[in-house]
Amino acid sequence: ASIAKKFDALDADDRALCCLMASGHSQREMAEMLGCTTRTIENRRNRIMEELGASKPIEIVKLMVRMAEHGLIPADF
Repeated sequence: ASIAKKFDALDADDRALCCLMASGHSQREMAEMLGCTTRTIENRRNRIMEELGASKPIEIVKLMVRMAEHGLIPADF
């Protein structure tokens, strides 16, 4: 539950970025969708990983799947 609280503490843009990552989008695709550079995506991803205590980007994807399985976020993230 504490990881869900950490996720909820992220701002809406960072939560959206997590959803895009979990949906399998590349950094380039996410940058185009959000109107920023791939470097910005990388910086935000690294900050999100730090805030959530993840050491690899795949851990964010796993977190999103687990939260969806437990009904904490919509399954169609």
